[in-house]
Amino acid sequence: MICMSHCLVYIPRRAFCVNHHVRLGTRTKLHFYTHIPKQISDDNTLCVITLSPAQLTTLQHHAEACYPNEACALIIGRSDANKKITDEVVIVENAWQNDMGHSQRDRYLIAPSDIARVDRAASQHNLDLIGVFHSHPDHPSQPSATDLAQAWPEMSYLIAAVYAGRVTTLQSWVLQDEVFVEETLRSHEP
Repeated sequence: MICMSHCLVYIPRRAFCVNHHVRLGTRTKLHFYTHIPKQISDDNTLCVITLSPAQLTTLQHHAEACYPNEACALIIGRSDANKKITDEVVIVENAWQNDMGHSQRDRYLIAPSDIARVDRAASQHNLDLIGVFHSHPDHPSQPSATDLAQAWPEMSYLIAAVYAGRVTTLQSWVLQDEVFVEETLRSHEP
């Protein structure tokens, strides 16, 4: 089970922001913030996840439609030592049930049956489950304590900040030595 919420836990001490703008359709610009340190592979090259503009737009629309609740999706694609290419974004239902003072506004849950179904479908096309997307309503696009506790190594975690129903930032993170490190997020035409 994957279950997440927000509370900022990791901001690099040597962080600085470089604003990258990616055009999403004709409606808005989505801002990517790049921080140091970046995830580095064994051969000292930056790790990158690539999505098409259409895939980014799908994630944006899903996050905005689910607001004020958390949205979630699974990312299918191919990966090697330092890059991941997204083949498909699979929107899944936030299965979180109100429990222990939390709701879908600050938690998400991807049902194990959804993970198994998507993973099986990916395997049939020689693809892998390479990432998880979720939104942080009215919070930054940075991993929370719950994100950290539930993360799987080598999996990309794309997090969208959604303020007042609009996606403002999208960042990708990877768990490395029990700390989230930002992964470079790129957009390409298929």
